[in-house]
Amino acid sequence: MLVTLTAKLRILCKNADSSRSSRRTRLTEPTDRGSEPIGEGDLREKRITITIAQEFPEEKYGFRPAPNTRTVGELLAHISLAHNFQYQIHGQERRSSLEGFNFPSLMQRLVAEEKAQRSKDQIIEMLRNSGEKRAGWLDGLTDSFLGERVARAGISGTTKDVENTAL
Repeated sequence: MLVTLTAKLRILCKNADSSRSSRRTRLTEPTDRGSEPIGEGDLREKRITITIAQEFPEEKYGFRPAPNTRTVGELLAHISLAHNFQYQIHGQERRSSLEGFNFPSLMQRLVAEEKAQRSKDQIIEMLRNSGEKRAGWLDGLTDSFLGERVARAGISGTTKDVENTAL
């Protein structure tokens, strides 16, 4: 999902200031990670996002490409907060079922957090911290934890399956 969000961010960057210098950050597509720790891929993608965020002019962080869309700053905050959904369900509450989970409350909190006014430096710091936190958590997961079944709205799968489809 992060790759998709990063792709959207690249489009926003291009639309926000097409007259900007032709120097662009080279982005790489995700590769087969083989035996690489789970969190390492996330960190690589976060580093790409952080590079984009650093190169994007702060005065353009308020750019909104269309009504009812996120600004660049909101999108970057969304990227940094997106893992909180999975972390709360799997890391904090260790749920085996999403039955009774209060999605509206969590989503309301996350939307409010992403809309909070922040400077470019604060957003970049959020991206750094969230990437490290998520990677550390994912790398610490055991095979047995990743193999646990999680039931959701009549569908069940392993924690890893749900992790890959959430958000």
